[in-house]
Amino acid sequence: KLASGVARVPEMLALDVPSGVCADTGETAEGAVRAHVTVAFHAPKPCHRLAAEQCGTVVTADIGIGAALGEG
Repeated sequence: KLASGVARVPEMLALDVPSGVCADTGETAEGAVRAHVTVAFHAPKPCHRLAAEQCGTVVTADIGIGAALGEG
């Protein structure tokens, strides 16, 4: 139950890069998603540093690319 006058904002999860954010430059389009958490696939992208306010907490998920390339 919420206190009177308090707006509830749902948590936002982004997968790899928040929608509306350029992965390479961090450029943010009007209306871009502002995530609380972003799950980066394989490795962090430049935007996770350049547009950190849009990405929130960034966690990296190993999706097997390194193994497929013979790394690690």
